Amino acid sequence: MNRFSLLCLGLLVALLPLTASANDSMFPPTPAAKPFIDIDGKGFLIHGKRTFIVSGSMHYTRVPRALWADRLLRMKRAGFNTVQSYLFWNVHEPEKGVWNFEGPADLDAFLKLVKKMGMYATCRVGPYYCAEWDSGGYPVWLRFVPGLRVREPNAPFEKEVGRFFDKLLPIVASNQINHGGSVILVQLENEHPLGWGTDMPNSYFRFLYNKAVQDGIQVPFFFSGLHHSSDPAGNEPWGSAGRNSPWYCTEFWPGWYNLYGALPPDRERYFTRGTWKIIAYGGNGYNYYMLHGGSNFGYTNNDEDAASYDYAGAIGQAGDLRPIYYQFKRAAWFARSFASILEDSDNATENYAQCASNPVVRVTARTAQAGTLLFLDNPGNTVQTTALSLEGNEVTQNLEVAPGEIRPIILHYTLLPNVTLQLGLARIYAICQQANITTLVVNGPIGKDATEPLVFRISGAPARQILGKQAISVSGDTLTVVPHYPAVGAETYAFEVGKRIVRVLAVREQTADRTWFVEVAGHHYVILGPRYVGEVHLKNGHLLVNAERPAGVSPDAVDAASCVYGPTLLPSKLMAQPLPVSPLNFQVAPKLSGWQALLADREAAPDYSTKGWLKSRDPIEMGADGYNGAYAWYRTTLQVPKAGVYTLHFSDGGDWLDVFVNGHKAAESRIVPRTDHPVSHDIIVNLPAGHVTLAVLTAHYGRPKRFSYLGPLDVVDVKGLKGPVILMAGSFRGTPIEQWYWMPTDQKSAVPEAVDTGHWQTAKTGEDLFHGRRGYVWAVASLPDIPGAHHLLHFENVDDNGDIYLNGKFLFHHEGWGSPFDVNLDAAWNVQGANLLAVRVQNTDGPGGIMGPVTLRVLQDDEVWPVEHWAMHGGVDEGSLSKALWRPWPAAKATDVPTFYRATFIVTPPREVGPHPILRFSTRGLSRGFVWLNGHNLGRYPEKVPIDGYYLPECWLKPGVNELLVFDEKGYAPTEAHLWIEQAASRMVYQLESEEKLSFGTTKRFAVALKRNLMRNTVP
Repeated sequence: MNRFSLLCLGLLVALLPLTASANDSMFPPTPAAKPFIDIDGKGFLIHGKRTFIVSGSMHYTRVPRALWADRLLRMKRAGFNTVQSYLFWNVHEPEKGVWNFEGPADLDAFLKLVKKMGMYATCRVGPYYCAEWDSGGYPVWLRFVPGLRVREPNAPFEKEVGRFFDKLLPIVASNQINHGGSVILVQLENEHPLGWGTDMPNSYFRFLYNKAVQDGIQVPFFFSGLHHSSDPAGNEPWGSAGRNSPWYCTEFWPGWYNLYGALPPDRERYFTRGTWKIIAYGGNGYNYYMLHGGSNFGYTNNDEDAASYDYAGAIGQAGDLRPIYYQFKRAAWFARSFASILEDSDNATENYAQCASNPVVRVTARTAQAGTLLFLDNPGNTVQTTALSLEGNEVTQNLEVAPGEIRPIILHYTLLPNVTLQLGLARIYAICQQANITTLVVNGPIGKDATEPLVFRISGAPARQILGKQAISVSGDTLTVVPHYPAVGAETYAFEVGKRIVRVLAVREQTADRTWFVEVAGHHYVILGPRYVGEVHLKNGHLLVNAERPAGVSPDAVDAASCVYGPTLLPSKLMAQPLPVSPLNFQVAPKLSGWQALLADREAAPDYSTKGWLKSRDPIEMGADGYNGAYAWYRTTLQVPKAGVYTLHFSDGGDWLDVFVNGHKAAESRIVPRTDHPVSHDIIVNLPAGHVTLAVLTAHYGRPKRFSYLGPLDVVDVKGLKGPVILMAGSFRGTPIEQWYWMPTDQKSAVPEAVDTGHWQTAKTGEDLFHGRRGYVWAVASLPDIPGAHHLLHFENVDDNGDIYLNGKFLFHHEGWGSPFDVNLDAAWNVQGANLLAVRVQNTDGPGGIMGPVTLRVLQDDEVWPVEHWAMHGGVDEGSLSKALWRPWPAAKATDVPTFYRATFIVTPPREVGPHPILRFSTRGLSRGFVWLNGHNLGRYPEKVPIDGYYLPECWLKPGVNELLVFDEKGYAPTEAHLWIEQAASRMVYQLESEEKLSFGTTKRFAVALKRNLMRNTVP
């Protein structure tokens, strides 16, 4: 695991105390909504039926609208009945009073699609979101509202939130389940440091509550979230007594935002266990954050991300299915199958804690009127075998529990009114009701059958064996099925009780992963074999199935045995249909045409008109003109007394400055993200005498999400330029600071006033002061007495975080290892004597200290002039490029100024059936910027996750010529940029058709067909 991953896991651990102790109650539904969605201390009821909520996060704004249905279907096929999404404020009101609920922001269409898919929705309405999203979801214009303070009692903030909610919440309200829609839960706020669940510690929370009620929210809602964690269940089961709300987790983190691709097996196992712990300990639902992460399109990334928000999700950024998808699927279908127990249960662990003979195997239990579930937990790394005794009788001697497995055992479960599953030792995957057939899918390894029976108790009518008599025995009112697990396909066992049939499909582990429960025309089918089942429909009574397998993977024996169980007891074989001829393949990506270029520095030209630009004496921060992207130009003119070397002092600027003098690039700053404190830049330029045009292009790399921040927005995360700019004659002379003294400290210790060399240890720049220990040290140094007009200190790398003091005065706080930054020392510099520098270094993991060079820079000259009368304009003319004149550009030559590049390629987009290669555009060799595909902004590069370049959504490809547009901030030539096919995400889509007609028909016709089928399929 890399260093950043360790830091992320440290954050997860740090959050646990906050969430574990938080209020986890929900406000109950109104009387109007109560018949449709209700809650109590034992669980959820939807339409009066106990329902386990299996949910996954997918943000509709991170997925192209044309792919919404595909991603939702992938969720549904894995047993997820609910999707959770943020409703980002800056998406829906990008400019004050300008509302956006169309296209990819069409919330109403998304919620109605969820309903059409047969799923439920949880809406997290804000006004704060976090989510690794630019500014945590706050619109940029909110920064400029006078007197506004976020997330606390504040009239200006509440006024703006109220306007937003009055537009947003009626859309949510109209889609509530009691109005025929999909919405079952609503979350207000997000991870607020003060109030979770039903806590309302101040008037701000009461305002949100009242606004939700006024705007029509009638389903259960709550504040901030519930049980956020990477292991939300903890280590002990819990009871339902004294609770008035279900136990539910709104954020179960099975990945992280710095990851891409499949999780390693050890982490996959960890999160699989975490899911089963929720089920076993008494949870009533959970939500994976993220199940499908998607992409940060446009200018939506925060400072921690670029374009990809893959999150190592079970469903990848391009829709590919990772191994953990199938583990999540297994848990989901089990929990939903036994919702009548799990949503109505109490903790019964004390009654069964001693039933396993093996002390390594821990037993927990849940019991309800519908039955009892035992869970055998093997936390170790080796297979454990145990005897199991129930009610004083040993029911098995050698039950195996796999490493890390939490294995369920079913007791006294009411399967049908006259059929009770008294004992289920076989691993039950799912239960599916198919008209008059109740189908149980059980799974196990080949050969493991004799000790894992299903024992049924029959009442009211005799049981008649139909299929698999050799594995079925009847003794009085007890019927026992001992399943056998074939190498491929399923062994089918069935018995009839009255007019109902119980069917058992026994499959091996691999086939279980490839078992799918689909609904067509109101009827349910069980499909075995394909690695994924997408769209399914009936044609002339035959079932047509769109299936997938990974690119480059040949059909195996399980594929060849693909079949469907419908209204007949025996399966109908699914026959693979011929694939259409396609020009697509998985090896050869399209070639890019020769590049064209357009220099993006025309705003720096001396004769460029600033008509319509925002004017001010000192620069005003980016976004003040209503632009909410990542760039802004600033221009002014000045009179230079004589030609020579000068220093431009920008009092505040983030994150990057590109300086032009009379239309020519003169210098650029380092990348220094601005957070809580102003970031000054001192840039050395050569200026001619006389009238000079000065232009500055500024860029930002995402505003921080401001987790747990309360207060004013206008003083944090300033982007672009803000405040006075000073021109100083001369340049800075650099002196390295290499000798340090250090000693351990804590977060609140007093600033050292002197160094006692007898008690302090010596260190050189670059020396590790922590050796893996977490905590704080003081690192101090005496600065040389170099006279000058201005003093600046440059740090190349303080690892991880640092508070900078000079002569006891706090000057700067910096976060993030490996990130250079500058500190202006003028406010604390002692011109009469010694200057003691003190840095309180915080280390969160691994090595730490003053790990990179530190340089004292002194400006010798004291001639200073203010630079005033600025004009500002947001953007780099992204929207007007179609009118521009492009010219061919030699691929090997960089422009060295901000530049747009354009290339085309020819492609045939994937069809419904056939090869489905996933195209990516590698930005290798470029600097920083954005990419557009056929006019769609794909987001920022370079990526911050381990994947080479951009995912090109298939729905945005056009048959024939497609255009790629690249904006590169430094004008690096696209010599290495290219298209490539991501094999791991690509897949082959093929079609299967049932050999037999499978239409259920009317109830009467179904009964006749079933009778005929019983006679035909009965085994003597």
